[in-house]
Amino acid sequence: MNYIGFRLLHSSDAQDLSNLLLNSLSEYVKYFHPFDFELLSIQKRLDIAINDKFFGIEVKDNSLAHSKLIGFYMLRGMDEGYTEPMYGVFIDQQWQGKGIAKLSLYHAECFCKINLYQRILLKVHHNNDRAQKLYKSIGFQFLREDPKINNVVLYKDIP
Repeated sequence: MNYIGFRLLHSSDAQDLSNLLLNSLSEYVKYFHPFDFELLSIQKRLDIAINDKFFGIEVKDNSLAHSKLIGFYMLRGMDEGYTEPMYGVFIDQQWQGKGIAKLSLYHAECFCKINLYQRILLKVHHNNDRAQKLYKSIGFQFLREDPKINNVVLYKDIP
């Protein structure tokens, strides 16, 4: 049986994260460009994160001694002084469509609740209908457009 888990990523995870992103088909990652996917760039980003959080999403099989990174999500912007975290998620194409992105959103909401964040934001490309449908189905609403990168910004209040 496979099990899904979340854990904070550290700079020692940069190689696995870089490989996950760089080995993805360009068509699959065409809407996902939060930062450079190269090892040193990711390592630096993970090293300097204080309030920003990067959570690995792993799958573990009972027969495996270790877990495999199949995605990650991030809550960013707090290190730059923003009071509302910006959510972003990436799930390996092999694992898409299994509810993992939605699960990561619930995990992010719990994190925000226990850390007293009032709202969570996210950006999604205006052509990424699949992602927009997911976000709106769990209560995200339109906030504004970000025309420089052709995204819309959605928000969800954290009760």
